[in-house]
Amino acid sequence: ARAIELAERLRARAPPRLVAAWPAIVCALPFVGVVALVLSHGRGTHLPPRLRAATGAIVRADGTDEPCSRRVHDGALLCGEVVVEATQVAVDGVYHSCLSAHPPHGGTLVLTWDDLGLGRTLRLGGGVDDQAFVRRGAPIEVRALVDGEEVATLDVPVSHEWVERTVPVPGGAGAHDVRIEVRSDETNRRWLCLDAVSR
Repeated sequence: ARAIELAERLRARAPPRLVAAWPAIVCALPFVGVVALVLSHGRGTHLPPRLRAATGAIVRADGTDEPCSRRVHDGALLCGEVVVEATQVAVDGVYHSCLSAHPPHGGTLVLTWDDLGLGRTLRLGGGVDDQAFVRRGAPIEVRALVDGEEVATLDVPVSHEWVERTVPVPGGAGAHDVRIEVRSDETNRRWLCLDAVSR
């Protein structure tokens, strides 16, 4: 009874336009909350959608570089036998938005972004695509460097497992050069799903 009385008093003091619009406001609140949640998770720098801004190369064991070319219709990088695409990949039954590629034969896949806006942290994650035929052998090694300084490494197991690390960005938020390296002692076609997000 007191709650009803309090509600009536508040209603009597509220502007008439607010009272008239109240049912619509109450109906809209859940949608506003969902939009706010999506926008808060969407903030930051997500590398897979920025693949078009990246350059790539395969660095061979003898130190020679083989630059990647660009596929025009989707921005994928063509790096010898390796194709780097921004796509959706399932790892352990969970879909991730990521860069998909496999380790190159006899070298290291190197992806670079110049003057990329980063936040204070970088989260690096990876796993092998659930559709991969090979489920054995050496892990896939991933290194992340910011302005030439190694900040994170991942040993991605050849199994149904997602691994990730979150590390601080040296120098804090701002424009940085980012380099991602991918290699493995075994170069059979195990498709890596690689994600990197900075907030």
